Amino acid sequence: MDGDSLLGGLGCLVDGVRLLFRDGSWVLSFCGVEEVVEGSMLNPPFERARDLYLDRLVSRLRELGAVNIGHGPYGGGAYGILDRASVGVHLSIDFSDGSVAEIMLMTETPGIGEWTLKPMAIVLDGKCIHPPNCYGIH
Repeated sequence: MDGDSLLGGLGCLVDGVRLLFRDGSWVLSFCGVEEVVEGSMLNPPFERARDLYLDRLVSRLRELGAVNIGHGPYGGGAYGILDRASVGVHLSIDFSDGSVAEIMLMTETPGIGEWTLKPMAIVLDGKCIHPPNCYGIH
C-alpha cells in the first residue's frame, strides 16, 4: 500500500463527517450526502454520526486490503454535553501487503450547532500522508 493508493481509496472519507443544527433539526453530512437525524440541541446525535462514519471508513479500509483494524479513544476534553463529542478515535490498520497505517480522528466544534469528526493525521508505515504536517501529531 502506498500513500496515494490509500488516500485515493478513502476518497471523500478523508473529509470526515459533519453535523449541523439548522431549522430545528440535526443534519448529518459526509461524502456529499445529507441526512436529517434525530436529536435536539440538548441531545445531539454525536454517537450516531460517529458510528455511521466509522462503519463506512472500516468497510472502505477492508476493501483496500485491511486485514486487522484496531481502534480506541484518542484525545479527551470538555465536561458535560460536549464530553460525548470531544473524544476522538485512533485506528491501527494492518494491510495484507504488510503495510501499517494509523488514522487519528478528532472532533471539532467550530461553532454553536456545529460538530465535525475528521482525520487529523493519517500515517502510513511511519510517514505522515495526510494532511502534509499531520497537525504535528505524528
